[in-house]
Amino acid sequence: MPSRPNAATDHTVNISNVAVDGVIDTRPADDTLPALVDSSGDHTATLNGSGSWKIPTLTGVVILGFTAWRIRSARALLRLRRAVRTAESAT
Repeated sequence: MPSRPNAATDHTVNISNVAVDGVIDTRPADDTLPALVDSSGDHTATLNGSGSWKIPTLTGVVILGFTAWRIRSARALLRLRRAVRTAESAT
């Protein structure tokens, strides 16, 4: 495996002025956050365990999907009711 520039033996890299992507609950007093970058030239980093956004996002998608399905079924029922009333009034 080729060595990466600025990579330490424990796979940590010290890069200053990098924007951290993710939700930061508490910021350390020394303003240092453990985050992951792909290479030493990156300008953004992700927090360890930054996948915490997945559960709320998936919950939102499920709720939106259920709401869309419910609206579609309600529209179909209204169309059916309208068709039945039209057929009854025609006879």
